[in-house]
Amino acid sequence: MKSNNSETPKRQRLVTAGFTLIELLVVIAIIAILAAMLLPALARAKSRAYAANDINNCKQTMLAAAIYCTDNNDFLASPGWQMNYDNWVTSANLTPLTTHTAATFGADFKTQLHYISGDAAPALGKPGLLYYILKNPKLFICPEDPVNGAYYQRLVLISSYVWNGAVVGYPKTWTSPAYVHSLKISAFKPTNILQWENDAKNTSAGAWNDFSNYPL
Repeated sequence: MKSNNSETPKRQRLVTAGFTLIELLVVIAIIAILAAMLLPALARAKSRAYAANDINNCKQTMLAAAIYCTDNNDFLASPGWQMNYDNWVTSANLTPLTTHTAATFGADFKTQLHYISGDAAPALGKPGLLYYILKNPKLFICPEDPVNGAYYQRLVLISSYVWNGAVVGYPKTWTSPAYVHSLKISAFKPTNILQWENDAKNTSAGAWNDFSNYPL
C-alpha cells in the first residue's frame, strides 16, 4: 500500500505535464497556416527556376542555329514544316504519327527520340540537323510542360518549341524541290522571331503536328 501511494503522485505529474487536445489542435492550425503562406512562395520560386531553364533551352538552340548557318553558307536549318525533310529537331519523315495515351506515352516518346539522334530504327541512322551541336534531347522540352491529357493528344512529343515556317516560306506542297531549301539568315531582320513555345493547352490539329508553325 505504501508503494502504491508513492507512485500515484508521479503518474499524476506525468499526466498534467502533457499537452491538451486543444493545445495540439492550435499548434496544428498554426503549422497549416504557415504552410499555406509558404507554399505559394515555393511554387513561384520553382516556376522561376523552370523559366530560367526554359530560356536557357532557347538560348542554346539559337546558338546552335547560328553555328549551323556558319557551317552551311548562311542557310538556316529547315524548320520542320510538314516534316517531309530533315529539320532542326529530327531526321526526315517522323512517321507514323498517331494519338498517344498515358499507357503508350513512354514507348512512343522513346521511339520519337530515335529521330533526334538517329541511333536506331526507324530513324535509319540519320540524326536531326542540329544534333551535331545539340546532343541533349532535354533542350527540346520545356521543363514545365505538363504531361497531361492535352500532351497525349500531340503528334509530336519530343519538342515543346517550334520554328517559324517563314524559313521555308510556309509552302502548301512539297512537290517542288525549291521548297525544300531554307532561306539564308540574311533574308530576315535581327528582330524577327525564329523560335517560340506553343501553348501547352492548345490541342488543335496544326499545333503539334510538326516542328514549325505560324507566329501567332
